[in-house]
Amino acid sequence: MKKVFRCSSCNWRFHSGHAPRLCPYCGKEETIVAASVHSADDLISDAE
Repeated sequence: MKKVFRCSSCNWRFHSGHAPRLCPYCGKEETIVAASVHSADDLISDAE
């Protein structure tokens, strides 16, 4: 199952089966973190 990750350097989001060492977009090392995924309802609730 693929998870959502993002690069803490360039903020690029992508799906992968595991956290890679390098960002596939900018190529920086050790910047990949798990991205939090919110539903549209969660985002609307947070904005209120």
